[in-house]
This record gives sequence, structure tokens and C-alpha cells, in this order.
Amino acid sequence: MPRLTRKANAEKAPETGSGNNVKNKQQKTSHSASASHSQHDNKARDRVLVIGADLAVGALTAARLGQVADLTVTVRRHDYGVRIQNKGIWVHGGADGKTVTKLSPNDVRVVEGVDKVQSEVFDIVIVACKTEDLPALAPSLKALSENDCYTRKTTFLFAQDGVPFFFPLSDDISDAVKGHKLTCIDPNGVLADAVPVTSCLGCALFGCGEIYDELIDHLTGQSISYGRTKMPSYSDTPLIVTRPKHEDASERIHIGAATTDTYLMSKADSLVRMLCKANLDVVLMPSPAELWTVVFNKLMGHLSYDFIAALTLCDMGMLSENAEARELAGAVMAEARAVGEAAGVTMTSPEERLKLCDTKYDKFNPVRPSALQELLRKRPMEMDILAAYVELAKVLKVDAPRMATLLVLTRMRDHARADSLIPKHDWGAIYRYNS
Repeated sequence: MPRLTRKANAEKAPETGSGNNVKNKQQKTSHSASASHSQHDNKARDRVLVIGADLAVGALTAARLGQVADLTVTVRRHDYGVRIQNKGIWVHGGADGKTVTKLSPNDVRVVEGVDKVQSEVFDIVIVACKTEDLPALAPSLKALSENDCYTRKTTFLFAQDGVPFFFPLSDDISDAVKGHKLTCIDPNGVLADAVPVTSCLGCALFGCGEIYDELIDHLTGQSISYGRTKMPSYSDTPLIVTRPKHEDASERIHIGAATTDTYLMSKADSLVRMLCKANLDVVLMPSPAELWTVVFNKLMGHLSYDFIAALTLCDMGMLSENAEARELAGAVMAEARAVGEAAGVTMTSPEERLKLCDTKYDKFNPVRPSALQELLRKRPMEMDILAAYVELAKVLKVDAPRMATLLVLTRMRDHARADSLIPKHDWGAIYRYNS
């Protein structure tokens, strides 16, 4: 899709007289100055590529970055690309629940497919697609990383849930896992070959996002929405991102460098400053060790409650109030802690993690974890999150039978989803309101 141009630059006044000629010259001078100023701004701004703007994380990030960067986004869904190109992306919400920030179509270039831009040079590439889609992107990522290999200018931020493919190649981890390739994420090592670890930034995504038809819900803290609002049309409707109404220190994006490389650390700092300037709640992790601490401790809850919810079709409120489900989640967390500690990561206790869940979820706060959302919408679940932990457990020789069992059952559940065997009814909601 071609980049949209500003309407003012496309329109020309008719030249029908001397007075009009003077006016036309003034208009042309004004337009020329405006174009020159725009070019100057683009030179001063970082060139940012967001891969996956038709997913919640990518759309939310792109909506903010368009205000402070020379932005290009890629999409796989044509209809979403058309909406962004025609109407842009809107960010709605905030503490007052009314603030609306609009990313104009003139401030973003929309492209279908990463291969269309893989020959270009970008300062930052934010990879916001699903983990399962990463291996197919390896050739394009390799091309992007090599475009400016002599100055090492391009830096990649991988914004996926789970253990990233470059974790075993990073710093501040145990020698027992150092150099191992996570075959469940990077089967043939194509990702590790495509992007050097000295160009990789990792992150922990604490916000929960969901695209539902034309609406993107950004769910954090107590700001809960299931996206029941439907927009009336397609091409004439922007993508909408709702911001959280409640600010909480634990609901942030934590970004850090995979290695202690000085240049990479400086790039991480620059990216965090840019995202903060774009009004995103971002924290810089000063070392790889602290980054992995946040990532692995966050995953303790994801590994347990998310997949138990998918297997039982129960929301977080129901699970947190059920003693047996809570005990099972705690046992899975204990295994996750053992894996993390064996990998050289500082882990919190399962008891502390359970208390955190208890303070956030109850029957009056029926949050659906992402795995359950994907299942009910007939989408593939991100089982690589659990598979990576099971693989690390085998490499580190840590006993993790409950996680292995969860992985087998979740894979069978996903097969049932693919074969349309999942019931259409929301049994969790039926149970909750009839009990």
C-alpha cells in the first residue's frame, strides 16, 4: 500500500490572474517551507519499523510512536491495513476515561508484508508478531539486520510473551543453558542466524491486549473490557486502542538489552526515552540479569493460570477462588521457579506470586487470560511459552512433570480447537452466574 500524502500538498489553486498568482506563490512558498520542515523532522527522528501492527501490542506501540518517530508499520491483514491507512489509529482512555489521541494516516506508512521493506534501513525494528510466526520472518529480519551491519545501527525489540529465542545466547545466565538453541521456538536456528544477540532487546509485557473485530482493548490492572463494542464499518473505521484507567507500577513494559554490550545498552536507553516521550509506561532494565528476572517471574503466572484457564474454560476470578485450582497453579509455579533458578535467574516465591494474583482477581473481576481468549475465538494458543519452559527443564535436568502434563493437554485442547470441537457456549460465564 502506498504511503498517504497530505492533502494540502496535493491541492493546487487555479492560476487565473495576477492577484491569484501572488497568492499561489505564497501558498507554494508556504507548502515548500512546510515540506522542508517535515523533511527536517524526519531526519531528526529515528526511523522505526513495527512488524505486526494488526495485533494489539503492535497497534498500541505504533499509535504512540507515530507522534515521535518516522514510522512504518507492516500488517498481514489487508482490512486492518486499510483502516490504518484511511483513518489511522486512535488511543482512547487514560485516567479520565475520555482522552483521545489520534495517529493520523499521514504520520504512518502502511505496508503489507515485511518483505516489501526489508531492503530499507531502520534505527529500531519492533517485532510484535506472534512467536510462532518468527521463523518465517527470519529471511526478512536477516536482511534488515545486514542493511546497516557496518555501523550496527539497527536494533531489534522482540515484543512477545515467553522466553525469547536469544535467551540462551544472552549474558547473566547460567553456563548450563548458555549456547543452547530453543528448538521449540527456533527449530533450525534461523532466528539466531538472522539477528545477532548484540542487536536484540527483550521485554516483559504486563499489559493484556486483545483485538476484537475493529476494536483493540488494552487491558491492565482493573481496567477490564472484553471488546463487546463493534464498529459499524470497515474501511471508514480506525483501529482503536483503549488505554488503562488505572496506573500501577507493576503494569508496565520492561525493556532491556540481551547483553552488556555498551552500544546495545545505549540503544535500549534511547528506545525507552522515545517510548516514554510517546506517553507509554516503559521502564529500562539496567542489566540482562534484571531483565530476565522480570520476564521469568512474570511468566510464572502465565504458565500456570493461563493454561489451566484454557483447559477448564474458567476465568481468573473462578480459578483464584477455587482451592484445588489454586494449589495446582502454585505447584506449576514452583516448577517454573526451579527452572528459572537453574538458568541463573533470580525468582520470587510461588506464595508471593499467588498473593499478587489474589489481590487482582476475584469473582467480581472475571478476567480471561490470553490463552482462554484465543481458545474461545478459535485462534491458536501461544503454547511455545510453555514449551520453552519444558525444554529448558530438560536441558537443565529439572523435574517438571506438571508443566509437561499441561503442555500435552494444552496441545490436545488446541487440536480440538482446530477441529471445531470447542463448545460455542462460554461455560465459565454460565457457571459463574448460576452458582
